Amino acid sequence: MRMKKLRIFRINMQKGLGQGISSIIYNLSFNPNLVLLDLGDISIEAKRAGGANINETIVSLYKMLKISASIEILKLNNIFGLNNAFTREFWMALGECKSLRVLDISKSGDLSTKIRDLGSAIAFNAKKKGCLAYVNLTGTINNYMTISNL
Repeated sequence: MRMKKLRIFRINMQKGLGQGISSIIYNLSFNPNLVLLDLGDISIEAKRAGGANINETIVSLYKMLKISASIEILKLNNIFGLNNAFTREFWMALGECKSLRVLDISKSGDLSTKIRDLGSAIAFNAKKKGCLAYVNLTGTINNYMTISNL
């Protein structure tokens, strides 16, 4: 039984969701009306025996970006270590996603080493006529030289 009318899924400030969050994200990918996914300030462990970890969450996120045609707002702020775990597949899915308008990855870790990937994803999204209009990077780039050297 699918929740076809669900438009907003918000779960904030929850600790201990790391084991099930990747499954939740993946299953929400098939919801035809989901517009907002807000997972701000949740706790996901880097590695966990027998449970989901941040890498599995990233896989679920990029699958969502590939599958969902309705997702417009993705809030992933204040998730420790998330930005460091983003993979090439995530950035490619972000570039190809035509429905996403807002991406908030603020205060989710240092993005300095992946700033070029983010820039490529934004450019590819624009080339593919995507809707990405706002990316919140507050507290993610720790080195001014990273940007000035691009």
